[in-house]
Amino acid sequence: MGYRLNRRVAGRTRRRVHAVTRPALVFLAAVIVLLASTGAAAGIYWGTESGAVRFANVDGSGSTTLFAGEGAPCGVALDPAAGKIYWTNFNSGEVRAANLDGSGTASTLFADGRLCGIAVDRAAGKIYWANFDASTIRVANLDGTGVAATLFAEPPGSGPSGLVIDHAAGKIYWTNQFTDQVRTANLDGSGTASTLFSGADAGDAPVGLAIDPAAAKVYWAALGSGQIRAGNLDGSGASTLFGGEVSPAGVALDVTAGKLYWATFFGGAIRTGNLDGSGSPATVLQGEDLPNLPALLQAPEPNGQAPAISGGASLGDGLNCSPGGWKSDLESASLFRSPRTLTYAWQLDGSDIPGATTSSFVFTEPGDYTCRVTAANQAGSSSQTSAAFTVTLLDVVKYYDKNTNGQLDPGESMIAGWKVQVGNTVYSTPVSLKVSPGVQVTEASPGQTNWRRTTAGSAQVSAAGDRTTVRFGNVCIGAGGAQGTGFWTNKNGQALFGPDDIASMVSLNLRNANGSTFDPSSYSAFKSWLQGASATNMAYDLSAQLAAMKLNVLNGKVSGSSLVAAAGTTSANAAGFATVNDLMNEANLELGLHGLVTGGTPFRVYQAALRDGLLNANGNKTFVQLAPCSFSFS
Repeated sequence: MGYRLNRRVAGRTRRRVHAVTRPALVFLAAVIVLLASTGAAAGIYWGTESGAVRFANVDGSGSTTLFAGEGAPCGVALDPAAGKIYWTNFNSGEVRAANLDGSGTASTLFADGRLCGIAVDRAAGKIYWANFDASTIRVANLDGTGVAATLFAEPPGSGPSGLVIDHAAGKIYWTNQFTDQVRTANLDGSGTASTLFSGADAGDAPVGLAIDPAAAKVYWAALGSGQIRAGNLDGSGASTLFGGEVSPAGVALDVTAGKLYWATFFGGAIRTGNLDGSGSPATVLQGEDLPNLPALLQAPEPNGQAPAISGGASLGDGLNCSPGGWKSDLESASLFRSPRTLTYAWQLDGSDIPGATTSSFVFTEPGDYTCRVTAANQAGSSSQTSAAFTVTLLDVVKYYDKNTNGQLDPGESMIAGWKVQVGNTVYSTPVSLKVSPGVQVTEASPGQTNWRRTTAGSAQVSAAGDRTTVRFGNVCIGAGGAQGTGFWTNKNGQALFGPDDIASMVSLNLRNANGSTFDPSSYSAFKSWLQGASATNMAYDLSAQLAAMKLNVLNGKVSGSSLVAAAGTTSANAAGFATVNDLMNEANLELGLHGLVTGGTPFRVYQAALRDGLLNANGNKTFVQLAPCSFSFS
C-alpha cells in the first residue's frame, strides 16, 4: 500500500511517503465557552507533519500553535477531567503527555517505535496505541509506569493507523492502512480480532476512524481513495458519505450537532460535513501544513440527571447538593467533554447566597433553596440547577404564661427542657427544626398534676417555605395564702374578725338554706351560718365560699388580683383563670339574682362552677404561681 501511495505522489521524498501512509494529527482540546443547551463541539485540534500541534475554533477562528518541535505527532487522545493530553510521535517513536491548556512541557511516557493512533481509558488507567512498523496494538499504564504489552499482533506490513476504544462495550477498533481493513477486538485482549470492512468496502488506505455506539455506526477516512466512509458496526452497509476529498486523514464525530470533521492531508485543510452525508462539506480552515487526524472538545453537557438537594433534617444540619449528571467522554468518537471542575452556587428564593459556593450549605432561613452546579473543562462551562428544596422552619418554645392570657408577653420567662413531639420524634424545648408542612406538634404532660395549659396543647404546621413558631404557654397552680371556712370558724379566724368584716358580709348577697338573705349581726351568727352551709341549696354553699374568700382578701391573706382556676365561670379567660376579685364579683351578682338553687334548678351547674372556683382557691391549691414549678417526664 505504501508503494502504491508512493507512485501517486511522485516527486515527494520517501519521508513524505511515510507521512502520507500514516495519520499524523495530534488531538487537542478547543477552548470556547458554550451553553449546555447547544452541546456543540467548541474547538478542533490537529497535528502537522512539521511537528506542530494546532488549534482553532470550529468556525475556523483563533487558530494557533500550542506545541512545536514534536516528532511528527500522529494520534492524540484527551483527558479533560484530568486536564491532560496524550499523543504519539511517529518519527521519534514516543507516547507523550502534557497539560491540556498548553502550559508546561511535555513528557515521554513510553518509547516504542513509530507510533500512530492512541486512545485513553481513564477509568481503567490504561493507554492504547498502534505501532505502525511492528503492526501491533499495544497497551500500558496511563501514568507511564510498568512496561507496554501487546494486545494484538497484526500481519507484518499491515500498518495499523487510527485507533479508538469503546470502554462501555469493551471494544477496541483500528484501521490497517496497508491491508485496507477496519478491524475490531475485545478491549481486554481476549479472543481474536475480526475484520468489519476490507477491500472496496474499506476503501483505499483507511486512516483513522470513529465510532458512534448509540447509532451502531463506524466512520473512517479512506486516504488513498479520497473518501469519508461509514458502515454498521456489524460489518454491513458500507457506503461513501463524501467523495472527492484530497487525501482525508482521520475523522472525529460531534454526535450532538450531527457533524463530523476530518483533515485533508495534501489539501492542507480542516473540513466538516453532516454526519448523515447530506449537503456539501465545508472548509473550516485552509492553508495548513499537511494536517492529520482532527479531534474535538466541547464544554461539559448535562446528561439529564439534574443536581439534587438532600439532608437538612434540622436547623444546623447541612443541605447537600449532588453534582448532577454530565455526559462522559465519547472516546470512540474522538469527542471529549467530561468536566474538569465542578463549582457550586446556592440560591434562596432565586437569589444567590453570598459565599455559599460548596456542595453543602447550612440553612438559617426558610424558603426555596436551589443549587446550581457549573461544570467546566478547557473548552468552557455549562450549568444546571436543582429542583427547589423547600425549607419550612419550625421553632418550638415553651413559656411561663403568668398572666394566663395565652400570649407570650414581655417579662414572661421561657421554659427549657419541656418535652414536645414533632411528628413522631420527641425533642426538648427550645428547638428549631426543618419540617414538612402538615406536621403535628404536641406538648407533653409532665408527671406533676399542678400544671395547666394556657394555649392549645397541639398545633399543625401549615405554611410551606416559611418560619413558623409554635408557642406553648403553661402555668402551675398552688398555694396563694388563702384560708378555708374551717379557719374562719375557729379561734384564729375569730381573732381576725372585726366590725369591718361584719359590714363587708352584710354588703354581700349571702343566702340562707331557704334562699333568704343572710345579713350577720355578730361573729357568733356568722360562725353558725358558715358551719351550717350545704349544697342542698347551691346558693347557700356558694355564699359560704364567697364569704370565706372575702375575709381572706380583707385580712390580707390573698390579693384580689391573684389569678385562680375558675373553669365554667364567665369571668374566667380562655385558659380558665379569673382574678379573685372578678370571681367574687361574679358570684355575688349571681347570688343577688338566684337565692334558692336546689336540684334540677337551671342555674345549679353554673353556681356549682362558681362555688368550686372559690372552694378550691380557699383550699389554697389553685392559685397561679408567679414562677414555674418543678416538672419531670417519664
